[in-house]
Amino acid sequence: MLDTRLFGQLTDEERMLMRHIDELAARAEDGAPAFSPFLSPRERFILEQSGSSGDVIRFFWGGYGDAERTLACFLPSYYSYQLEEGASPTPELLAPLVREELPITPLRIKASGSVNLSHRDYMGALLGLGLERSVLGDILPDEEGAIIFVLPSIADFLKSELTGIGRDRVKTIDASLPEDFNYTRTFEPVAGTIASPRLDAVLAEVARLSRESAKEMIRRGFVEHNHFTAADPDAPVRNGDVLSVRRDGKCKGGKFRIDSLDERSAKGRVRLKARKYT
Repeated sequence: MLDTRLFGQLTDEERMLMRHIDELAARAEDGAPAFSPFLSPRERFILEQSGSSGDVIRFFWGGYGDAERTLACFLPSYYSYQLEEGASPTPELLAPLVREELPITPLRIKASGSVNLSHRDYMGALLGLGLERSVLGDILPDEEGAIIFVLPSIADFLKSELTGIGRDRVKTIDASLPEDFNYTRTFEPVAGTIASPRLDAVLAEVARLSRESAKEMIRRGFVEHNHFTAADPDAPVRNGDVLSVRRDGKCKGGKFRIDSLDERSAKGRVRLKARKYT
């Protein structure tokens, strides 16, 4: 169950999403796989914090193992019997069981290479076609252009209409991806030691701020902790948490994933290991 503090920060759209998720779980309990549209990392976090969804298998999948934007997938419990005995029901093992039903289509955007296109350029062109963000999964730029994951309902539309991004002419076609496709994101490693795993201490270390500046950023509402606006400098930070801080005169800003806060130095300080998204 989502705790009261987080529930109070939900938008009307997010509360509607939670009701829709309950409907999907009920459909899976009745024996049919069910899938949400693409979720933002914040929406996924909300569902993860809401606990299990009855006697069904729930997992998140966005077309590959490290996807940020994913579908919430609900399977009847009998699907677990299709796994090898003793196998953990990971998304990588569950997704192939419903490959034909999964509403995810990968597309290749082939760019001419005459213009250096960024993730923002691709996103702007896609949303400029009037699409809702929930029909679009991850956008993965590469040397040929980009791979995008979309709901099947818009695949033909994009192949017909997405012909230009900025000043560059592009071609949108079906993407042929290997079953074990994955995408390696680039991160900048961050490491240090802190007195305790409090939000202000962790933020000061990863964003290279003083402790007082970190507290000020939190007070001004410039910091998100797991996709919600942070309010308490004393809040505990745990492995896997995501911190985002807005740019201002004292801080370059950025998004950070906390990998480890488990080890102690010889002086008893907490060893911090994190990654900054680049």
